[in-house]
Amino acid sequence: MKSWIKRIVVIGAILLFAAACTPQELKAFYAEHGIDTSQMSEADLTAQAASITDYMNHQVALHQYDYALSDDSLGRLRFCESTNNYGAIGGGGTYRGAYQFSQQTWNGVATSAFGGDYNGWDPAGAPAPVQDAFTRALFLQRGRAPWPVCGARL
Repeated sequence: MKSWIKRIVVIGAILLFAAACTPQELKAFYAEHGIDTSQMSEADLTAQAASITDYMNHQVALHQYDYALSDDSLGRLRFCESTNNYGAIGGGGTYRGAYQFSQQTWNGVATSAFGGDYNGWDPAGAPAPVQDAFTRALFLQRGRAPWPVCGARL
């Protein structure tokens, strides 16, 4: 099965789980796995279910553009731009992170593709999966143009 098809299936499964994470289902999950919930309050279970749902929704958001570039293409671009250094800083400090985002470009992707999440973050300080997701989203928006030299490796 092609990589992008697998990703779509996984994202669908995550969406189903995230939408269904209620305190009652969490309690049933714990019971199935032998975890005693008798000392947990309903508020604790509700908070845990909400945290799990938030986490899963965040994962879905980060992986919504996975089909845009294969892992191999992303790796070639990353190696060319920063020799795989997610904390790289180049261009006199202007270009940052594994894919050498300017702050303006980073904030534009944050706003247009991720609802403002990570807006204002330093690209070089963002976690690797976030940098990868932003790169895929930017590629969908602008193709190879943001990487005039290394984009040829995609």
